[in-house]
Amino acid sequence: MTAEPAPLAEESEASVVAIMAVRSLVAALHDAEPRVQRDEPDSVHAMRTIVRRLRSVLASFRKVFDGQVIDDLRGQLGRFGTVLGAARDLEVRANRAEHALAALRREFQDADARTRLVDGSRTEYRHARELVLAYLGGPDYPRLLSTLDAFVDAPSPGPLADESAVSALTHSIKADAKRTRRRAAAAHEAGDWGENLPALHEVRKAARRLRHTADALTQAAPAVFGPAFMHVAEAAERVQDALGDHRDSVLFTDYLQVEANRARVAGEKTFLYGSLRGRAEADAETALSDLDAALDELKTGVKKL
Repeated sequence: MTAEPAPLAEESEASVVAIMAVRSLVAALHDAEPRVQRDEPDSVHAMRTIVRRLRSVLASFRKVFDGQVIDDLRGQLGRFGTVLGAARDLEVRANRAEHALAALRREFQDADARTRLVDGSRTEYRHARELVLAYLGGPDYPRLLSTLDAFVDAPSPGPLADESAVSALTHSIKADAKRTRRRAAAAHEAGDWGENLPALHEVRKAARRLRHTADALTQAAPAVFGPAFMHVAEAAERVQDALGDHRDSVLFTDYLQVEANRARVAGEKTFLYGSLRGRAEADAETALSDLDAALDELKTGVKKL
């Protein structure tokens, strides 16, 4: 019988804790593939999330491991994530369109609009999912898995590998939090807070990286990091969710405008598109209203580390 690994302690090395977090995510990636192949509900979303989590924790652990190895892994994961993201974004758009139409009164329902917004998006999603399956069946995905497996079996150490996990990895979390707040401040100072989608997206990416790394460390070594890291992860998730809801609403608004123009050219009714756009714009404003409070909560949580 294989002995259970000893619980991680305060004096554990950074590389020991970090590789446990990465190993767990690599195992999850292996488990996700069959679900995508079977087209289980939300399987593409789940796989995309795992890929994003891996990219996040690897970025945060760049000084714990060999930086060039980390950059190569993140590059491979990024290329796969782009394929998954294209499919997932279309799935989100189709679901959002369906829910938005369902919320309208019966007299506002429009078969042509449903065909364009829901059926059209689902058709695009199916094509994008075929590209995901092609990627899984091609040479790049097995190469990615092989590289990840080799890394977790024999990670190349970096300058902070032998440092205390508490010291080195808490420093990484604080750096990720500082990056999030700095990007948020820059977006604020640039003006047009709700209109600056690229700047807000950078804030969201930083918050996502922070959340994923804090989550991974809490799960890998709860006795070492505990509730304080979980509180930071929850605050970062709140920032990420607010910005994600805002971005989805803005992109949906733009999509509705494009489809309204196409409907007009085709001689179809377009009143419904204006109604949906108004609701999407309101949703975008509502999403941003929670952002400042979430950033304050994040600041408070980091101070307790």
